[in-house]
Amino acid sequence: MSSIDNILNRLSNASNKEPVKLSLEDIEREARNVEVDLKREELESHRQDRAERKKFANKIFRMLGFFLFIVLIIVICCADKCIPFELSDTVIVTLLSTTTINVIGIFLVVVKYLFRAIK
Repeated sequence: MSSIDNILNRLSNASNKEPVKLSLEDIEREARNVEVDLKREELESHRQDRAERKKFANKIFRMLGFFLFIVLIIVICCADKCIPFELSDTVIVTLLSTTTINVIGIFLVVVKYLFRAIK
């Protein structure tokens, strides 16, 4: 029987007139059990956070890879004169600039999320 069950049994068996007597040892044991349970919950929470961060990072990596692939295809199509696809130089420079800023920004957000300071 666990110490909680012992304490509950003592409480239920005690009459209303008689005060419940808990030993210091029972209280300390119960406090240690609560601490251990809290540490286990905290550990499980950290494991779950780590697993979710890995999934999130992989999805962001795939999205960025796809995004960069599409931009590469657009640039190749503009450079290849065999394909009838043409964009002005200003549009290409804007596309490459915003792509670079987006990649760096998303990378920084993901890195800050994955490696945030422990509080």
